[in-house]
Amino acid sequence: MPAATASGADATPNGNAKSRDHNQGNQDRKYTVEQKTAVIRVRKCSPTAFYEILGLERTVSDGDIKKAYRKLSLLTHPDKNGYDGADEAFKMVSRAFQILSDADKKVKYDKFGGDPDNRFGPGAASASSPFSGFARSSPGSGRGPMFEDEISPEELFNRFFGGGGMGNGGFGPFGGGGMFDAGPQFVFNLGGGPGFRVHQMGGGRPRRRPREANGNSEGPPQSATSVLTNLLPLLILFVLPLLSSIFSSSSTPSGPSFRFDSPVPPHTMHRTTPRLKVDYYINPNDVAEFSNWKMNQLDHKAEANYVSKLQYECEVETQGRNRLMQEAQEGWTNYVYQEVIELVLWRRLGLVDMEFEELSTTSPQGSFTKAFAQLESPELRPATHISPQRLLTAYSGNDAAHLLSMSDSISEADKIRNKRLAKLGSQAPTQVATSSEDAGGAVAASEPSSVSVTPSNGVATPDSVEQPKPQISIPSAANIAKSPQNPFSQLGLNKPNSDVPRINISPAALTQTTPQKRDRPGSAGGRSGSRAGESLEVWEDRILGGVFRLTLDANVRQDVHGHNLHYVGSVREDLEEQGEPVRLSTTVLDQAILEAASNLGKTPPLDYLLACWKRVSRQFKGFKAGKTEDPKYGVVKEARRLCMSYCIFAVTMPDMFGCEPPSSNPLTPHLLVDQEDDRGLCHEFLTEAISRFPEDESVQEAIVGAVEELSRQLAKMSMNDDYKPHVLALRNLVRYPALVNAIVQSPRFLPPDILAATIEVDTLLGPFFRISPLQGDVTTNYFSSPKTRDKGYILNSQAALRMTLQTHQTDILDIVNQIIKTGKEARDKMLDWFAQCVNINHKRRAMRVDQNTVSSDGFLINVTVCLDQLCEPFMDATFSKIDRIDVDYLRRTPRVDIKEETKLNADQHASDEFYAQKVGGTSNFISEVFFLTLAAHHYGSEATNSTLSQLEKDLRQMEKQIEEMELDRHKFVNNPAQLNMFEKALKTYKDRIEKGLSYKYAVQGVLLDELAQARSMQFMRYVIVWLLRLVAPGHDFPKQPLHLPLHQEQPEVFMCLPEYFLEDIVGNFKFIMRNMPQIITSTQSDELVMLCITFLRSSEYIKNPYLKSGLVTIMFHGIWPVYNRSKGILGDLLNSLPFATDNLLHALMQCYIEVENTGAHTQFYDKFNIRYEIFQIIKCIWSNTIYREHLSEEAKVNLDFFVRFVNLLLNDVTFVLDESLSAFAKIHDLQLELADFAKMEPATRKEKEEALEGAQRNAKSYMQLTNETVAMLKLFTEALAESFTMPEIVQRLADMLDYNLDAMVGPKSSHLRVENPAEYGFNPKLLLAEIVDVYINLKDKENFVFAVARDGRSYKPANFEKATIILRKKGLKSSEELAAWSALGEKFRKAKEVDEQAEEDLGEVPDEFLDPLMYTLMEDPVILPVSRTTIDRSTIRSHLLSDPNDPFNRAPLTIEDVIPDTDLKARIQAFKAEKKGKKIAEASVMDTTPG
Repeated sequence: MPAATASGADATPNGNAKSRDHNQGNQDRKYTVEQKTAVIRVRKCSPTAFYEILGLERTVSDGDIKKAYRKLSLLTHPDKNGYDGADEAFKMVSRAFQILSDADKKVKYDKFGGDPDNRFGPGAASASSPFSGFARSSPGSGRGPMFEDEISPEELFNRFFGGGGMGNGGFGPFGGGGMFDAGPQFVFNLGGGPGFRVHQMGGGRPRRRPREANGNSEGPPQSATSVLTNLLPLLILFVLPLLSSIFSSSSTPSGPSFRFDSPVPPHTMHRTTPRLKVDYYINPNDVAEFSNWKMNQLDHKAEANYVSKLQYECEVETQGRNRLMQEAQEGWTNYVYQEVIELVLWRRLGLVDMEFEELSTTSPQGSFTKAFAQLESPELRPATHISPQRLLTAYSGNDAAHLLSMSDSISEADKIRNKRLAKLGSQAPTQVATSSEDAGGAVAASEPSSVSVTPSNGVATPDSVEQPKPQISIPSAANIAKSPQNPFSQLGLNKPNSDVPRINISPAALTQTTPQKRDRPGSAGGRSGSRAGESLEVWEDRILGGVFRLTLDANVRQDVHGHNLHYVGSVREDLEEQGEPVRLSTTVLDQAILEAASNLGKTPPLDYLLACWKRVSRQFKGFKAGKTEDPKYGVVKEARRLCMSYCIFAVTMPDMFGCEPPSSNPLTPHLLVDQEDDRGLCHEFLTEAISRFPEDESVQEAIVGAVEELSRQLAKMSMNDDYKPHVLALRNLVRYPALVNAIVQSPRFLPPDILAATIEVDTLLGPFFRISPLQGDVTTNYFSSPKTRDKGYILNSQAALRMTLQTHQTDILDIVNQIIKTGKEARDKMLDWFAQCVNINHKRRAMRVDQNTVSSDGFLINVTVCLDQLCEPFMDATFSKIDRIDVDYLRRTPRVDIKEETKLNADQHASDEFYAQKVGGTSNFISEVFFLTLAAHHYGSEATNSTLSQLEKDLRQMEKQIEEMELDRHKFVNNPAQLNMFEKALKTYKDRIEKGLSYKYAVQGVLLDELAQARSMQFMRYVIVWLLRLVAPGHDFPKQPLHLPLHQEQPEVFMCLPEYFLEDIVGNFKFIMRNMPQIITSTQSDELVMLCITFLRSSEYIKNPYLKSGLVTIMFHGIWPVYNRSKGILGDLLNSLPFATDNLLHALMQCYIEVENTGAHTQFYDKFNIRYEIFQIIKCIWSNTIYREHLSEEAKVNLDFFVRFVNLLLNDVTFVLDESLSAFAKIHDLQLELADFAKMEPATRKEKEEALEGAQRNAKSYMQLTNETVAMLKLFTEALAESFTMPEIVQRLADMLDYNLDAMVGPKSSHLRVENPAEYGFNPKLLLAEIVDVYINLKDKENFVFAVARDGRSYKPANFEKATIILRKKGLKSSEELAAWSALGEKFRKAKEVDEQAEEDLGEVPDEFLDPLMYTLMEDPVILPVSRTTIDRSTIRSHLLSDPNDPFNRAPLTIEDVIPDTDLKARIQAFKAEKKGKKIAEASVMDTTPG
């Protein structure tokens, strides 16, 4: 055999090693089948599948790890193994041992997976080594980053086997040699350059290089430069990073750790990198002190780490893909066209039982079929080569050795090894070898890659060598038929022994499989493969022993893979007594399982039996369909049945195995582990167990009991705990319909008389819906120290909270969907549970909610979100299924309880009568879910909105109380005991605020979920359309437009609907408009505006004024400027939608009138708040001329309506102006008094300060209303001058204007001067200008001019002159406007003169002609029907605008009820004519007097 050079250099003929190829140094070495098998198996593993690489289970001991490494490192060492890829396989083995032999790294790997030393892997530590990732290979180098660690595979090998790598002695099992050891030595090279990475094995001193061809023993000594050159890579790798860290500007660790997948506490703070927009999560505590610059640096670092992580993953994926492609292109071809040559030859010799069809189906593109066709041709026969290994497996003893010795091409080393194998093959084993199991628990009863030599007694001993090649099983000569002719005559060989073993080849190993599949018994098809010549009884004994790990030999307690076997002595004794063969069979399996499971020590019987179940299930699945007649199938089927039965016994009757009954359901822990785990309940187990429900009630009780135990355990958890396995367990279980039907029958699923406070812990599904970030300590976990956190931290924590909650809500939705899809019974039970959740939580909408008597916010929000998602399938954009929502649902036997609910427009009696009239038929699923979802919104998300509003008020009040408490601290300074009590009380109060703030932020985070709110809004859109179709029967809304006003006769079904049907819409959209208006779509905006206008225009359909005001609030928030939209989300729509331009202004004015009386004790203040919002909407649309044109036309037609509106507007202007100016006068006086506070007594000063604070509060609130009402008055007097100058209005308007003008510019105007008037929104100049504008708007109305002149209390010509001076001086009006103002003042003066002259002309007016309220001469006297009082029509009309009662006896009165007093009117006119005639006569007399 050609010798390999020490360094990978080829010796040249002239003796100079000048041609040094950079190769592995093992290209010319031979390799054995065993070595090749090991390399192929290892390279097929993932680079980080460390257990798989070493062929171990996760439960192995440190000793097992060392044994596996010792074996594989010797097999794959590139100095001993010349097969291509041995170098990489050796590195993978070394890396696997390096990780698994280190306790810390092994723990990280078991927990996270991936390479623990890789800072970008799943298990990477937060602070990686400063050297990790320094040197990286190029993508095409074939060497991944995992091999560039601090210790090389060769050094690890040397250390383990006692080489000089550690300086003083090794630590491996061979112990030994230190640096002075002179034992055998050899040098090897792993692909490095000349003179680099040379290592020794076996001693402390490396031998010299092999002599060169010219006989020189060694080369010239290396110079210092050469040594430095050789050491340069090491200096770069280690010294430079060290120097960099020494001279680094910071000695702190690398910084905060990152997460790129999802927020997991404590990594809850979300950030996004500026350039690549990469989302990542960090621990907020790590960056609490970071400046903006540091945060920017952190973003760049996270981005760089993320890019490096992607590069690493790409490298690994690229290398894996390239390796697979190379194996597919080269390895497969070599395998087909080299190995198949030998297999075809054996077939010709009659020694091979080959299944061509299966081989061809498992090969890509029929490669096997093509290969066999070519190799069957006669011209290929002389070139066919028989490998020594194949001959060795077919013959035993001297004949095989003789045949092998005839091959000149075989090396001496291989000849020696083959002779040893031949000798081993001729020996019969002395023990029974049981089947083995791989790391995943698969039984290797007949391993695909092992060579098994079977002696005459039929007991097989599988060799431990694994080889991913065709399965070879060699029975003894006694079990093989003799060949009919000399098979070697064609080759010129001597005739072998007549008893020739036979080779059975199955295609199991021809496909790439995972470790579990590769070690499974039988072929790739999963058949329970038997070895050639093996009898059914022997096969049965071997399979059952492997599946259940049983042995009948007391001396054999482990199989070849080290798995413990259970000795069943009683079974052996019984067999011997009965004279039966001592082997396992289904006849004795029952007894054997019971004996084995009863003697497990501390291991629970169920753990043992579940592992057995997985093994027997894999055997059972191996049988192909249609082969049930195979007796082996019957054996495995019976073993599977018995295994399941004993699993059930272990759960239901543990005393059968000598165990005490457990305190909880024994199946529950197994539901929480992975199905692939030996302790997990796999799909086959659950399917088989559930199939036994009809015949064995105990099975159903056990599994349902396990689900109930899951629920009870979860009820004690929160989102801070490891709740996920419980949720995933139920999510898996509900995929079995029979089990779902059993679960819903559980008493815990829907217990009767459950309380609202306990439904989330005492029902089966309750704990799954209870998991929420609103639970107890979860809120403080997300929002620790909330008062000290900035807005960015709060927003990031809320985003993390939402992501976690969304994942959980997806899980519970899947659970609910599976239950509903199971069948009608399960669906009805699920709907009953939802109905129970909402029906028992009516108290959540009380004014003050006792949280101890209702369900939690988080629980009902999860219920609401789940129901929203159940509605999604029928909520299409065209409303094609809206007619499926049955309006008569509530008149059957509805699941939703609405009896005590307030109705939209019906009292309790009318409602009870309506719903007492039951209708027939059944309700469909869409109707059920629709009405349940409406109720869930009312008691769930909308109740939480109310809770949040109340919580914010409470927190503000508590903050104020703390401020007051702090002011009292000085009282306890001199008393330590009292001061200590004070401090404790203060701390308790502050802790409550901290907890309340945390809960507030958590609730906001949940409610500000754009996805959930968009889904909720989509549902509310359906409710809007459904309601509008209900009040406009026959209209296919929204395809057909609505016409307002609605019909006077209201549909009874609408009147009797619960009020919350509309209230939830209002609440939902109010919240969205305030907090997240950007998610509202244009289509939703159209329908929302139509709903608001419809019920404001036809307000008689809704009796609750606050519900109608909520519709105004929606539009008010919709016009707030947002996202560069100056008129908000709805402003442009209100100005363009024809439905709005036709009806909105009238609807707003009608609402303005109706809120005058709300019926509540706060109605006086409520009306101003509502009217303020109305003013804002009017200002938004006033620029649209269409609105003003419609308003003018309607004012002429509907005069009384506009008079009522103008009257109330005047009332408001009068009141708020008077209150505002009075408040400023009071502030002025108090500020003057407090200016000399030093002379005041403390009590007096405190009283004055409190009075000043009250006046300032009133001034702020009233001034805001004053500005808006005066602005509205200005707008409407400009557009509706006629309405403002009607007899019943004009005098009140004139009096109000004169009074306020006098206050602004009259003698007392100096009392309005206060400190910092802008603080109250008070701008005297602007207010004066707007009052003047109202005068100017009405300047052409003669009755207005005379009304001003007749104001005897406040009209003063001097005020108009003073106002002119101020306007001109401050530049508040243009010259044209000043001219008009001056002319108007002159008109007032002349009108005053005329009016005074007329009054003088009338002289003394009889009392019967005077109005009893105004004491002016009546123009149109009328008689009030009840009090019989005569009054002027304009006076009583003006009174009735504000008060619908007789002013003299409070009897109800309308303007239509008054009786014209025609007789008195005639006498008044006669009186006026008489006085006028007398005045004319006097004037004539004066004109005719001489002189």
